[in-house]
Amino acid sequence: MYIPDWLGKILSDPVAIATLVLALVTAVLALAAFWAIWQNYKFRERDRKERLLNEIIEWADDINNASLTPDISLEIKQLEAREVNKILRYATSRSRAISIKTIASENFKKELLENVDAVINNIERFMCINQFKVQDTMPPKEGFPETVIQDIEREITEGKTVTKLWDECATKLSDSVDNLLIGANKIK
Repeated sequence: MYIPDWLGKILSDPVAIATLVLALVTAVLALAAFWAIWQNYKFRERDRKERLLNEIIEWADDINNASLTPDISLEIKQLEAREVNKILRYATSRSRAISIKTIASENFKKELLENVDAVINNIERFMCINQFKVQDTMPPKEGFPETVIQDIEREITEGKTVTKLWDECATKLSDSVDNLLIGANKIK
């Protein structure tokens, strides 16, 4: 069997053989280290996405837990306090919506962004109708998207009552939250 001269010199020199073995072992260790780092990165990425998804689910649950239909058995004062509490809870959800939308757009793109947008739009509409219900005047001009205000004004001038708008919006909000939860659970 023919062995090239350069290979023969390497194989006859124990230091060269040790260097070659050490180089191979170093390459294997480098590959193992790269693989471990890559697996850790993937694990952290999955863990991060799961935490963000749980934050979206928690937000949707918070909205769902704010009951939209008052309990008739409550006294008037309790009902008013419950309405104020409900409005405050939705306001908090409305402010959290900005961060939730950012999370959805950066991490889940198409899977959840449409559902998150639907929930946010329904929260805006619900808050505006609630404000109108409390003040008994046309919807407030500040703090809400112009399209929401225009839609509500148009529907009121067409003859819909505030209570009917409120009930419709509560149903739409509940449905959009349910759709968001279904979409989030599909990703999990």
